[in-house]
Amino acid sequence: MNSTAVIVAIGSIAALALVLFKKYFSTDANTRELKKSLREVRGKMKDKLEEIKHAKSAEDEDMFMDTYNELDTKRLQILAEISLHK
Repeated sequence: MNSTAVIVAIGSIAALALVLFKKYFSTDANTRELKKSLREVRGKMKDKLEEIKHAKSAEDEDMFMDTYNELDTKRLQILAEISLHK
């Protein structure tokens, strides 16, 4: 009886580990590519914010803000695609 309880407990833990692995670590190639492009866009957005902070003129700041807004739109599109794949 005691060994049966141990076997059931080990099986339950293994099943839980499998479910957690599938949920958090198993992704398809398309989702991985989307997440990679999301990281790239976020990096570009961070760089653009630094350029905005150090802009010499209002025209430069406006130009950088336009580019930043385009990157933000792209980021939102990628997030929407990722949520559709879930």
